[in-house]
Amino acid sequence: MRVLRLNLAQLRCFESLSMVPSGGLNLLLGDNGSGKTSVLEALFLLSHGRSFRPGGSRALIRRGQLECMVYAELEAGGRTHRLGLARSTQGWRARIDARPVPRLSDLLAHCAAICVEPGSHGVLTGPAEERRRFMDWGVFHVEHAFWETWQNYQRCLQQRNFLLRTSGDGAQLDVWEQGMAVAARWLDEQRHAYLGQLRARLYEHLARWLPELGRPSLNYQRGWPADAAFIEVLAAQRMRDREQGYTRQGPHRADWSLGFERAPERHQLSRGQTKLATLACLLAQFEVFREVRGTTPLLLLDDLAHRPQADLTETAELMADDDGFRVDQVDGVDQSQGQRPAGLLDDLDGQRVPLQGCHNHLVDGQATQIVADGLGQEGRIAARMALPDVGDDRRAAAVQLDTAVVAARAARAVTVNARVAQFGCHAGAAGEQPPIQNDA
Repeated sequence: MRVLRLNLAQLRCFESLSMVPSGGLNLLLGDNGSGKTSVLEALFLLSHGRSFRPGGSRALIRRGQLECMVYAELEAGGRTHRLGLARSTQGWRARIDARPVPRLSDLLAHCAAICVEPGSHGVLTGPAEERRRFMDWGVFHVEHAFWETWQNYQRCLQQRNFLLRTSGDGAQLDVWEQGMAVAARWLDEQRHAYLGQLRARLYEHLARWLPELGRPSLNYQRGWPADAAFIEVLAAQRMRDREQGYTRQGPHRADWSLGFERAPERHQLSRGQTKLATLACLLAQFEVFREVRGTTPLLLLDDLAHRPQADLTETAELMADDDGFRVDQVDGVDQSQGQRPAGLLDDLDGQRVPLQGCHNHLVDGQATQIVADGLGQEGRIAARMALPDVGDDRRAAAVQLDTAVVAARAARAVTVNARVAQFGCHAGAAGEQPPIQNDA
C-alpha cells in the first residue's frame, strides 16, 4: 500500500498541507508542535475512523474552524483510489473517488495503517476496549462483513438494554435476543479465527525478543461462558440484567490476554518488556494483513526514541532478512534556503546501515519527519553506541530510528542509493485549500 498524495485542511495546527510522499521510507523531522504527529494522525484516521491521540474528534479541528478534512490518493494491489474524510460538529463525511459513501466502513476498507506510538502499550495495559479494537481492526481487514455484523449486534444490544431499563415484556426481549445470538456466533467465530492466525507470528517474535519470560500464551475470552450457548445465557441472566439495567455478557465484553510461563500476569512485566510485547503484537498484525491481503499496510512510527534499543535492531533484522541497506550516496539541499537542512544524513556515505530511501519534507521552512518522530536523549545514546564512527550523534540517531522504519516498509533487503532531499512538500499559503473539496 502506497500513499501517492496526502492533503490536509484545518487539521490540528495545519491550515492546509499538501505532500507527495516517497514510495519507500518517509521521515518527518522537526521541533515539538510542528505537526509531525498530526500527519501520522491523518493517515490513521483514514484507516481507523478515529485518532490514536486523546481529546476526541472535536480536537482534530483547527481552533476557530468548523470542519477538518483529509484527502489521500492510495495505491494498493495495482489500483488507485482517492479517499476523502471530513469531520465537523455534525459528524463524519466520507468520499471514495469523488462519490459520497453512506458508511464510514466503506472508506476504512481501502486504507490500512498500523501505528507504533508512545501510547501503543495500552493494547496490553489498557482496558479491554483497547484490545477489542486491536482484534476487531484485524478481523475487519480480513473480513469486511465484520463491521456490518457488529453494527447489527450493537443495535440489538441497545434495544435489549432499553427494554431492560423500561421493564419491556418478554416477547420483545426474545426478538432482540435472537438477533444478538445470531450475530454473536459469527463475531465469535471470526475473532477466534483471527487470533489463531495472529498467534503463530506473535509467538515467533516473543520467543526471539523475550526468551527470559518462557513460553507465551495468547488467551481469548469471548464474553460469555465457553460451555454455554449465548441465547441460553441471555435468558438465564435476564432477571439480573434487569436489576443492573444493561447486558452484562456478550461479544461487547470480549477480551484477550497475553501471558508468559514466568510472568502469567501483565503487571509482572517490566516497562521495557511491555513495550517489546506490544511491538510484537503490532508486527504480528502487520504480517497477518500482508499475508491475507497480499499488500503491505502503512506503518506509522511516532516518537521512536522512547522505545527500547532492541525494538529497532531486532525489527530491522526481522523484516530485512538480516541484510542491511548500504548507503552509497546521501545528499540534500533546502532549495528555499540554498543550504542543507539541519540533521541531514550527509556524513554517512559508504556506511552499512539499515536505511532505505530517506526523504526530508519541509513544512513552513522546518524539516519535519513523517514516520519516525523524535530524537530524545535515550535515542541519541543508543544510536551513538550502534554507530560509534559517526561524529554527529543527531544524524546517528536518525539512522538508528530508521532501523525500525525499514522493518515494515522493506519487503526484501536490497542495496539502494539512499538520497535525503526535499521533495514535493509544502505548507499551503493562507486561505489555500488542498483538492479534497473537489476530488473527494
